[in-house]
Amino acid sequence: MTLNLSNASAEISRDLVNSALRSTCPLFLANEHFENRFDFHASGVLVSFGGVHVILSAAHVVHGERTRFKADRLRIPISDSVLSGINGECIFTRLPDSGIRNDDAVDLCLIVLDNGSLEMLGNHHEFLTRDQVRMNVDPTMTEMTFAAGYAADWISVDARDPRHYRAQPYHLLSRLSTDMTGLDNKPYSLKHNLILPAGADTLGEEYRGQKLESLEGVSGSGLWQRTGFNDALVPKKGLVGIVIEHKRIAQKIVGTRIDVFIEVLIQTHDISMPRSSTIRIQDFSIEPFN
Repeated sequence: MTLNLSNASAEISRDLVNSALRSTCPLFLANEHFENRFDFHASGVLVSFGGVHVILSAAHVVHGERTRFKADRLRIPISDSVLSGINGECIFTRLPDSGIRNDDAVDLCLIVLDNGSLEMLGNHHEFLTRDQVRMNVDPTMTEMTFAAGYAADWISVDARDPRHYRAQPYHLLSRLSTDMTGLDNKPYSLKHNLILPAGADTLGEEYRGQKLESLEGVSGSGLWQRTGFNDALVPKKGLVGIVIEHKRIAQKIVGTRIDVFIEVLIQTHDISMPRSSTIRIQDFSIEPFN
């Protein structure tokens, strides 16, 4: 499914994507074998719910490699050339060893930032506010939806280990879908997940040559919908989910609904937000890190 855009629509879309990227940060991982080396790992979307400031991403981003916790190895850029660690607590769902996501194994993580990390990141990144997230999205609606974040590109820096991953921005424009077929026979929840058919357009000189087949590391990117225009006719967007997987064969992007993240925050931090009547998440872990 390809979305054909006019030049005017392309300009609107580019503005939306650039706006989304201002609230999206690439996440790097400290390499355990090479000192002072940090590889691009995934993305995260920064959101403020009242006094709670969080980075939204996927559970497998912070917990994996034979169940090893790795959030304490995450690094975030605070300038064009400086990466910094972050402190806080990580709330994440535990995936089964098979990695299969279903109703009982939702893939999400929330990194709740402490004051020091918030002050540091707030000088370099924009946090979405609660009115910029969109719950109870109906996938049958025809609004433009897009995924935006960072994907992995690699450069050779060492003959012993040539795979050094760096971040590059990407975006994909399409429409949400309820089509669950062809997803490598893995069960996915209509209640918890959103599907973005990925036979879609990429726009802008900075994205030229980027092919969907080459995308890696898209987990933690945002799934967004255009929500109208403000008084100055500037397009507005709403965060509807967080990407958890790019399905190569099915050519689809799968994301966890923002409703599920909010449900976990209501349980753990008592934020004042409307609660979904259909979503309850019980199996998650909370680990502090620094």
